[in-house]
Amino acid sequence: MDAEHNFEEELTQNGVIADWEALEDKIERDMQSMKSFNTRVVHLKRRQAVVQRANVKLNMNLARVSEEMARNSPNPAEVDAIKTKVIDWMTRYEDIVDRVTPLEE
Repeated sequence: MDAEHNFEEELTQNGVIADWEALEDKIERDMQSMKSFNTRVVHLKRRQAVVQRANVKLNMNLARVSEEMARNSPNPAEVDAIKTKVIDWMTRYEDIVDRVTPLEE
């Protein structure tokens, strides 16, 4: 019993016990970090699967839109009407910006 007690005292005085406890704490922190990292990896893996499914749907929808546009392409009059509408919108926007700028300042 005395030898065991002396051995424990020697280990305590030399700092071996403190080193061992510090190692246990580090291992525990590392395990918690690994669990957290694993949780994030699983979550990212699920999100990647969702993104892949969305990408497939987007590609399918784009293919359908492309087919529809090929079958129903606008004629020159429709293109001119759209250009006129966009130019009108931009003119109105610029007028609004010109009127608001002095008020903002």
